Amino acid sequence: MKEVRIGLVGAGWMGKAHTNSFANALMLFGPEFGKPVFEVVADVNVEAAKLACEKFGFSRWAENWQEVVTDPQV
Repeated sequence: MKEVRIGLVGAGWMGKAHTNSFANALMLFGPEFGKPVFEVVADVNVEAAKLACEKFGFSRWAENWQEVVTDPQV
């Protein structure tokens, strides 16, 4: 099954909504969507990024959005 590697910019309310949507996408849309893999989450609030990383299972966190959009794993 293909993987959908996810980089999230923003760990606030909308970031949580997007993370939950990706987590449920396989169940809702089937294997043609792919398996979501949470790679990196970024937020200017480092504590929020760390918390989202731990809570949602991201591989790592970042302090700025540029790290997410330039990451070759995403």
